Amino acid sequence: MSEPYAKTPPAPKDFTLDKALQHTVSTDGHYHCGKLDFQNRADYLSFETAQRAIGGKPEQLAILHAVETTGKIPRQEATAPAPAGTTVEGMLDLKGQKADAQGFYHLGNMQVKQTEYERFADLQREACKDPEGLAQLYHMQNSSGKPLTYRVHHGEDRNDRYEPGSNTIHVDDTTAVRDAFNGTTVPVVTAAMHEQGHMLGREGISTLQGIPAGNYENMEEQRVIEGPEARDMALRHHPARHSHYGSVVNVHGLDSRKPALTVEENGREKIESAPLKLTGTVGESKDGWTKFNVPADGKTPAHEIKLKTEELSLAMGGTQAQAKPVLADAHKHNDTATVELTADGRMLYQNTAQQTRLHAHPVPGVEYPAAMTAVRDTARVPAAAGMDR
Repeated sequence: MSEPYAKTPPAPKDFTLDKALQHTVSTDGHYHCGKLDFQNRADYLSFETAQRAIGGKPEQLAILHAVETTGKIPRQEATAPAPAGTTVEGMLDLKGQKADAQGFYHLGNMQVKQTEYERFADLQREACKDPEGLAQLYHMQNSSGKPLTYRVHHGEDRNDRYEPGSNTIHVDDTTAVRDAFNGTTVPVVTAAMHEQGHMLGREGISTLQGIPAGNYENMEEQRVIEGPEARDMALRHHPARHSHYGSVVNVHGLDSRKPALTVEENGREKIESAPLKLTGTVGESKDGWTKFNVPADGKTPAHEIKLKTEELSLAMGGTQAQAKPVLADAHKHNDTATVELTADGRMLYQNTAQQTRLHAHPVPGVEYPAAMTAVRDTARVPAAAGMDR
């Protein structure tokens, strides 16, 4: 087992949870627990509720004591370096192993799907250009407890996150996140290091997650955004973000910050707002996705996109429950359908007011019409399911 961060000193014996929650209120309405500053009563009550739910565990009290007495966030320092001579290729070496019965390769205390291994390896090679990325990979492989499952998606799961319960990291290698406040974009590789930072600081993670922190949402996000994420952004000469709110954007390249789906106008990015109407034939459905074949239109060659089966069924007047049989029959008869896609990543249904997220993935090498190049998911990054980017 390796220790990525210094151990937080234990709290004094007389530092109880009730003592940690004692507060004063200043004339500006802020609530204070030592050096912890909450902007309003609602934030303090959120903090109190979260900490009482944890129940006064020793690790929790150690973190609260450190934060309240020093004003600093534990485990925000640089990850402890890997031993001299450690290389990324050495850590990625499968040593001739075959995937297990569940389809996983094992790298120390990590497991990676065989079908995702090459994407994982490319991602780690890019991350390890930063010495802290090399350190993170070393400590993940040498961690203790439940094995870390590391998933690298390719467009099918755009919500990067760390799930403490299952000890699973999810990263999508086609998306970056753009900050809602200063507009900077965190590339794929840095977003991965963000999630890795959550994993390596997982002991006591719920304590920091239960401390509101303004635009960062909570102190755990602040710890990682100001810690490994900001250090990697600086090394790559990118401006850091200062919040945990933003939009997911498509990119080509692990260190790319430029959206792959934009058009240029007067030297500035312009996102098309007009919906794009596509007419095509329904293809085969598999694993919740349906191929949608769009013919050539004079500007663009024939191409294929993938749409969520349930959403395409709704667009054709069916229901979610009918999705598989409806689309199987449509494919059998080579039926034509029309879908309307908006610039903010939604599919519009002709016979209903309902709207839902679009999941469409261009085939590499196909040039899309200008309006199609603007389709993306601009949902605010959620904070509920695990610790997400």
